[in-house]
Amino acid sequence: DRSAYLYSLGKDALLKGDEDRAIQYLSGVSSRSALWPFALQLRGSAHAILGKAPEALKDFNSCIDRAGDYVRLTEEEDAEEGSARDRLLRGRKNEAEDLLARCQAGIGRTLYQQGKFEEAERAYDDIAKVSLVWPDILFEQAWNAFAKGEYNRTLGKLVTYKSPALQF
Repeated sequence: DRSAYLYSLGKDALLKGDEDRAIQYLSGVSSRSALWPFALQLRGSAHAILGKAPEALKDFNSCIDRAGDYVRLTEEEDAEEGSARDRLLRGRKNEAEDLLARCQAGIGRTLYQQGKFEEAERAYDDIAKVSLVWPDILFEQAWNAFAKGEYNRTLGKLVTYKSPALQF
């Protein structure tokens, strides 16, 4: 399908450091495609790398809206416990929750890049602690606290990595 092809081209271009081309490809993904929220996350990242904060924030917020809608839809689905459909919906819900966390992290990063440290802190704090993204975000939160001159908080975030819960 065309959207999947454009998404893969956009991801490849972004990984190769060609952000402008990535934006072109990702903008071609259909907004009706299941890949659209993922394309928004990548496009937001490309905009952020290029220093286009307003565009990045718009894409990340749209990504959150779309991923959040998907999480709510899968929660409303009536699937028999243990069925293949139930497992599929749970997998999609987990995928959407992960995407939501990644887009929220993108907002935090973009705000940090702009020097809006208070807003960045609030964005980082909105990331669920159960998210796969959260352990990586601790390091970013430490840098954000350092930029604000909150050195005890910086140290606290870094010491969290020593927690037995994060041994993995």
